[in-house]
Amino acid sequence: MRLPGAAHLLSLGLLPAALLAADYHVDSQTGDDAREGLTPDTAWRTLEKVNAATFKLRNTLIEFNLSHDNEGGFLLICTPGKRKLEENLGNLGTIARYNISRHDRARTFHVSAAENTRVHDNAVYIRPGHDVQAVLLSDWSGWAKGLEFRNNLFHSEGVARYGHETGRTEGGAFALGPGWGPATGVVFRGNRYVGRHENRPEEGQEASAAAPLPIRFDDWPGPQFDPRQPERFDTYLQAHRVWMLRLMDRQFGRQPGLAK
Repeated sequence: MRLPGAAHLLSLGLLPAALLAADYHVDSQTGDDAREGLTPDTAWRTLEKVNAATFKLRNTLIEFNLSHDNEGGFLLICTPGKRKLEENLGNLGTIARYNISRHDRARTFHVSAAENTRVHDNAVYIRPGHDVQAVLLSDWSGWAKGLEFRNNLFHSEGVARYGHETGRTEGGAFALGPGWGPATGVVFRGNRYVGRHENRPEEGQEASAAAPLPIRFDDWPGPQFDPRQPERFDTYLQAHRVWMLRLMDRQFGRQPGLAK
């Protein structure tokens, strides 16, 4: 499944369970949930369509998305660890790359029982005053196996925390302990950390030169739609797409279709 160029994403929970060996496309600006979703020209429009579908998630690619100001956080990569293989293949081989999370709350990356996951070349911005679980590993009848975080930017003007689930608070939030708990094969390398980080992986290690650098958001939030002028909606979509492409190029030095 590919999610190219989607703007203003809600929290995305990828749950497994009947579409296999295909790429599914989501475009929040020009997509249509009535389409098949199998090509960029027939992309779905909303994450509601994604979450309503059932997937056997293998080799999912999540790229060139902008998520901002979401209370629940950015990206959930999960599957139950105990499952019947004839019903649920699990979440295997997911790649998340070239995505921007700006001022999302709660959790940025939350991984439960997924296998062989790679998270690389993403940019995370935590706003002043926010206390965020930047990376949370939790138990869903099992823990992550084979998880790599490489060449990501974690830019924290608040507090960024890293660790594994040790319980739940009275309000239902995850309690976080240092390290990765029973998860296995967890590797962090080459990531760039700016600001305050608690239980930071790779303590004392230098960032890779390939990790993204912080950028300024002087033109935030980009073009805005005026609902009093519905006839200008197509013009707004085009302007917003151009703005998004420029944002991705500024952050990552590349645009959708140019990633490797």
